[in-house]
Amino acid sequence: TFCRGSWSPDSSHVALSFADCNSQFVTSVLERGSWEIKARFVGHSRPTTVSKFNPRLFKLHSVGDGDGDDDGKDKDKDKDKDTKEPQIVSICAVGSLDNRITVWPSNSARPIAVLRSFFSMAIVDMAWTPDGFGLLACSNDGSVGYFRFGSNDFGGSPIDAASSELVQSEKAKIAAIPLN
Repeated sequence: TFCRGSWSPDSSHVALSFADCNSQFVTSVLERGSWEIKARFVGHSRPTTVSKFNPRLFKLHSVGDGDGDDDGKDKDKDKDKDTKEPQIVSICAVGSLDNRITVWPSNSARPIAVLRSFFSMAIVDMAWTPDGFGLLACSNDGSVGYFRFGSNDFGGSPIDAASSELVQSEKAKIAAIPLN
């Protein structure tokens, strides 16, 4: 059984809470069209109650030549880095009956944030701010929390999914967490 679906900003994936897989509580991410499960956000100790995709996609920052400075070394290894396909990631927040929120980038099997000890009861709803850096959450304990992320927390620059040339081009592909 799935509940509380949330579409990714480019409408290519939907996150569905209240799923389970091998006796683990998960939020499943399905690909639009094929409806195959492409990822599972695992790690909550009780069922997930709500999932919300960030309204922004993030273009990952380019990595340099790997040695930490711009001295021209190792340029042969990266001579075609400007022609590499850009990596675009989505961010999804997951709330649970375990009173926690996890925040997941689509290119990682681990959350980038685990928000615990803020609520004493289940997370019942969440919403992202339009700029993609603020997350509001409410709990059955009657409280509302606001979490503000910095510009580097998601590993890249926000882009607008509806108007971005990167998203419209066939070169850009939304990274997906591989199933193990």
